[in-house]
Amino acid sequence: MPKSAEQCEMIKEKMHKKIMEASLIYFARHGYYGTRISDLAKFIGIGQGTFYCYFSSKEDMFHQILKNGIEKNREDLTNLQNAPVSAAEKIKILSNHMIDEISNDSQLVYLFALNLQVARQNDFNNPITKEYEAEPNSILEGIIVSGQKEGTVVDGSPYMLSDFYWSMVHAMAIKKVFYNQHEIFKAAMLSRLLLKDKSMEGEN
Repeated sequence: MPKSAEQCEMIKEKMHKKIMEASLIYFARHGYYGTRISDLAKFIGIGQGTFYCYFSSKEDMFHQILKNGIEKNREDLTNLQNAPVSAAEKIKILSNHMIDEISNDSQLVYLFALNLQVARQNDFNNPITKEYEAEPNSILEGIIVSGQKEGTVVDGSPYMLSDFYWSMVHAMAIKKVFYNQHEIFKAAMLSRLLLKDKSMEGEN
């Protein structure tokens, strides 16, 4: 029996998602310039012809992966920014989320690694890296400023503290992607980078 238009669309969407998710992993490990479509298709388990049914080029796919990652990251952080809780609690929520993502080998982990690959191959001033980093840094800086006013966040430049926090998150992600190391910090240790001791009472 022929498939309905709706069934065909569902199959197409499922394949598109499979290609995108597998490609993110491959690009994160090999970088943009180290990736050939033939090798990528083999890694995914599809023919090159199937790849070109969904994407016009390697560049087209690469930008779709980054765009989706940036939008998802922006959505998550904006929700955190608007959450009706204290700055200290937001930092704890963020740390728990980051540790869970890294521990579970999520797509976000590979996005972190991919951004490093982009930065390494195109220098850190390229537009992709700037867009990827700007909003998370800005949102966390705002939370840090609020926390400093509350008296729960350590003193120091909000920009530098935010950069330090995200650098640690990226370092853990890189260890997971490239070395498959599972010794991940506890969320409380990550939060402690920003929070004063009195804000960490009861945390392990």
